[in-house]
Amino acid sequence: MLVMRRLPTERRLRELLAGGQDVTGALHAVARQVVMLHERSVPDPTMELVGRRDVVRQRWIDGFAQMEALPVGLIEPSVQERIERLAIEFLEGREPLFELRRAQGHIRDGHGDLMAEDIFVLDDGPRIIDCLDFNDELRWGDVLLDVAFLAMDLERLGHPAAAAVFLDHYRELSADSWSLSLLHHYIAYRAHVRAKVSALRAAQDRSTADDTVERLQALCLKHLEAGRVRLIVVGGAPGTGKSTVAADIGQRLGAVVLRTDEIRSDDSSVAVDGTMGVDRYSDTNVDLTYERMIERANVLLRRGESVVLDATWASERHRHLARSVATSAVTPLVELRCVAPDAECDRRIVARLAAGVDPSEATVAVARAMRGRFEAWPTSVSIDTGRSVAEAVESANSTIELQR
Repeated sequence: MLVMRRLPTERRLRELLAGGQDVTGALHAVARQVVMLHERSVPDPTMELVGRRDVVRQRWIDGFAQMEALPVGLIEPSVQERIERLAIEFLEGREPLFELRRAQGHIRDGHGDLMAEDIFVLDDGPRIIDCLDFNDELRWGDVLLDVAFLAMDLERLGHPAAAAVFLDHYRELSADSWSLSLLHHYIAYRAHVRAKVSALRAAQDRSTADDTVERLQALCLKHLEAGRVRLIVVGGAPGTGKSTVAADIGQRLGAVVLRTDEIRSDDSSVAVDGTMGVDRYSDTNVDLTYERMIERANVLLRRGESVVLDATWASERHRHLARSVATSAVTPLVELRCVAPDAECDRRIVARLAAGVDPSEATVAVARAMRGRFEAWPTSVSIDTGRSVAEAVESANSTIELQR
């Protein structure tokens, strides 16, 4: 005999959120249950293969094919085209990220269909029902893909703050860490699947799709845009304020900022023929410093981290290195050149050296020499840093946002 219990509809997490109730405690309890579910997962080398980049890519492609077969009018073609391009762009350059997640043991058996309407917040704790049971391969995956489902659903319902709370609780309880770009990618994937399901149902019913499909597509695209892995090159002669601009860009994007000044200050990175303390500004060591920076950027980009490269970039051959790594990592590249009046640059250099708090060792004489041999940079966008800092960084970030 099977005895079933009807759960109170008014205690659905979705209903509590709609009623404006505080669900912080419930989300913490849900996160704990999901962590325990993932930790109970028995390792299965065969099922762990679903975490590979190529498997994730194929699932996107299969979804695209299903959407393409739907009647015109159910989906917005221009939005769908953008979704397809950004999803594949991310996947093409990020295989090391997916392999790292597999190696760290993050591919587990999970819930597979975690939605707010299937979570009931009862007095003795949450009840999570309706686990995806008919297909093991769809239930297995990166644990982040599993929690991204509920994060997506909470955001879809108009509660992004609740989604953030849930993710924070899960990360704390699981001691997991992930790149922000991967989280955005998986939330986008979940939104795309939901959009596809909604559109398929409308097509089967021969009805006109409501705005659910459009809203889910918009949510998917929003996260794909936010999760783009970018390479930003910020250059200019000493004193132009490039480091200030680079630092602000890094903070806004959540990107890693790499500076040649900091790399150069590590003698082991610029030693020649086994010696230490040699001329760190020789042509050989300058080349070596840029190569070291590009190597680090390549690793970070492939692991899903956006990178800002703060250097002079006076030489075209060094810029070519940046373009090459952006191409190989399938990463959009933005090149920014900071410019300011020579007198203002000299004043800043004098003040910086007097303060002694910056790793740059460039003097006024060095700056003037570098300005004299700065090669033409037609692929860059000039950022006027002679104005206020706020105006300069706003101009730089606007340029990045316009890059499609």
